Amino acid sequence: MAAIDLYEVLGAERSADRAALRAAFRKKAKRAHPDGGGSEKQFAVLKLAHDVLTDERRRRSYDKTGAFDEVKPDNAETEAMQMTLQAIFAVMENIEKNGLRVENFDLVGDTISHLNKLRGDWATEIARLKASGAEIRKLAKRFRARKGKVNRLAALLDAQAVDRERAVADGERKRETALRAISILKDHEFDVDRVPIQQHMNRMMAGMFIRSSTT
Repeated sequence: MAAIDLYEVLGAERSADRAALRAAFRKKAKRAHPDGGGSEKQFAVLKLAHDVLTDERRRRSYDKTGAFDEVKPDNAETEAMQMTLQAIFAVMENIEKNGLRVENFDLVGDTISHLNKLRGDWATEIARLKASGAEIRKLAKRFRARKGKVNRLAALLDAQAVDRERAVADGERKRETALRAISILKDHEFDVDRVPIQQHMNRMMAGMFIRSSTT
């Protein structure tokens, strides 16, 4: 039997349709996420409630038995979801920091631009790390220990090269995760409020600032 009430976790009625369940999830997700003051455990439970109740088969089983099957998490998908939320919050923070209203911006488009910029930054860093690691490897090969001595310098340099190779792998994983996050965003739209004509240029300028300055 389930130890938690998934409907209560989402704050949704048992008669809620899928759209209402997803809306309830979005409403709570920002506060439940670690970046919004929540915790990893709190967000994981909220995500579980969403995943079970928006899946027709799993929801029918849960409604009938009160139990649910905990599907092994897709870590890559979880990381992509977390990166998506972090990117949305970063863009929102930049908008609000400039005294503007989030509702006047294409939050989906601006978040995609933000993630693409991050992917570019990571690509630049990856190239730098690869070049640095290769150079360190070359230097390591030039050191020779004197007779009867241990080549400690080569070992130290090799360790530094390994650190850079790990950082490269991490950067490439982040770039792949960002692609998944962008794919998630492209499945959605954001309702933008109409703004008066005199505010249009300000909005455009602010949008350009956000795309170029978010990190």
